[in-house]
Amino acid sequence: MKKFHREHLESVQVTYDPEKISYTQLLDVFWRQIDPTDAEGQFADKGSQYRTAIFYHDDEQKRLAEASKKNLDRSGKFKKPVATEIRPFTNFYPAEEYHQDYDTKKPGQYHTYKSLSGRESYIAKTWGKAEKKVKVYSTPGCNNCRMTREFLKSKDIDFEDIDIAENEEARNWLIEETGHIGAPVIQIGDEFVFGFDRKKIEGLLE
Repeated sequence: MKKFHREHLESVQVTYDPEKISYTQLLDVFWRQIDPTDAEGQFADKGSQYRTAIFYHDDEQKRLAEASKKNLDRSGKFKKPVATEIRPFTNFYPAEEYHQDYDTKKPGQYHTYKSLSGRESYIAKTWGKAEKKVKVYSTPGCNNCRMTREFLKSKDIDFEDIDIAENEEARNWLIEETGHIGAPVIQIGDEFVFGFDRKKIEGLLE
């Protein structure tokens, strides 16, 4: 749990190995666990302590978090703006022991709450339509990037739009992974499409 003297937000502190998972990937997981448009709390829990936030530890995390939030807003995924705040990390205070590993200690209560709170159905409705995870690596002013986004939206396909002109970590990863420089690059599952190739995109989505 994350606390301040005058204000606290309930949160999780994540320790990770960047050789195994990147900060950008962690951000992607985070967005898919919450309702980022709710400024009053989360699902059945309303109140200031239940608002969502990302706490960055350095300038690079701040830049990546802000870029990720901007990309999510720009994707057209939500009708309302993303309300999750990007804040500097200050202090972290662990919650009482009975709060720790609650899903393991009391799995029945945990899964009942997950279902009845509305979180489970929200995640399934919001992110569960596409069987394969779709990402569009784009740049500002790119006409083929725009056409790709419009095509995916017309097919009701969930996707993440990543601005590789702004997100250096994603750009470097993409170049290392594919050897390709340019936009758009569409990632569908583990496959990549270079440029707006409608036929190939449709084939990979089937």
